Amino acid sequence: MFNQTNVKLRPSYALAGILTIPLVAATVLLIIHAVPLALKLLLISLLFVAGAYYVAKIALLCLGNAITQVSISDKQILIQGKHWEPIDAYIEGRNFVNRHCCIITLNHAPIIDTNSVFSALTSKSHLILTSLNVECSNSFRRFRVFLSLGTHKQDI
Repeated sequence: MFNQTNVKLRPSYALAGILTIPLVAATVLLIIHAVPLALKLLLISLLFVAGAYYVAKIALLCLGNAITQVSISDKQILIQGKHWEPIDAYIEGRNFVNRHCCIITLNHAPIIDTNSVFSALTSKSHLILTSLNVECSNSFRRFRVFLSLGTHKQDI
């Protein structure tokens, strides 16, 4: 039914800016609240570290466990990063698919990357696809169609 479709991701500063908006809002709310200063500093530093990690992984693609390519075919989904070979993955049931944006949760084997400290900690990855961080809009369209048809098949 489908041919092989490769969705290649590129770093996106616009997506990084969009992802930092909730972090800035949470930081402002923490500053405004009447919380002890030590707790404020702890929570703000945790927000900063977690936000920097996810922006570097999802938007800027500069971490070793960042997904840089998703390949789909009839029978399998392969994800690939900069420093590791393609591995099989499957898409979880609850995802957001829109004309402008796809937010996807992928389950896969733990990523073994010698350049990353966080590589084998989890077997779940989150992927945000927009027209801002995809190299080819036609492959992005085909991926959205694949996701739409795949969810309809599971519902029947």
